[in-house]
Amino acid sequence: MNKRQTIKNGLYLVIGTQNCLHYSIEKIVKYVLKAGVIAVQLREKNLDTKTFINLAQKLHAITRGCNVPLIINDRIDIAIAVNAEGVHIGQQDMPYNLARQILGNDKIIGMSTNNEEHIKATNMLDIDYIGIGPVFNTNTKDISSKNILGIEEASKLFKLSKHKAFAIGGIKYSNASDVLKSVPTGIAVVTEISESKNPYQSALNLIQLFNL
Repeated sequence: MNKRQTIKNGLYLVIGTQNCLHYSIEKIVKYVLKAGVIAVQLREKNLDTKTFINLAQKLHAITRGCNVPLIINDRIDIAIAVNAEGVHIGQQDMPYNLARQILGNDKIIGMSTNNEEHIKATNMLDIDYIGIGPVFNTNTKDISSKNILGIEEASKLFKLSKHKAFAIGGIKYSNASDVLKSVPTGIAVVTEISESKNPYQSALNLIQLFNL
């Protein structure tokens, strides 16, 4: 059995082909790995299974070469098919215990959280990290305004959690510094990098905020 890879503190990229504006997803991932992202999550909602697997295999070859975990959003079957380092599941996805049973103990499992009830539930689980969000409004997911946390509530949830946490949802360079004061272990971003004309520099700018 392989040892489970550890998720480090830092900048976490969530990306899908639908998010990529100026470059291919493969090029963007290569750029941000060079900058120093600590994980790449592939989130595809509209690809057929064969295309998803082919894409995941290509990205895994890239991330594995940099010893950075590839996390597959939701699709445990895809993660198994490409031997990805882990999966990220939402509150309405497969229950954690079943996901762990299927994947085994050597795979990373992360989970989305949005409120105190979620945090208390995840505190009872042996998960590797949580996502706290959405902190701000975001166009990458259909969300209700009542679910937008804001920095103050995100900070509260972070303090209640016993797990490594990444703030996510509408995080840009302009607000990332304030977010990191509340959720210091990490931030997860989508369009701030995937829609950038210079993904490497955008990632580097965000990473440098961790050293302030």
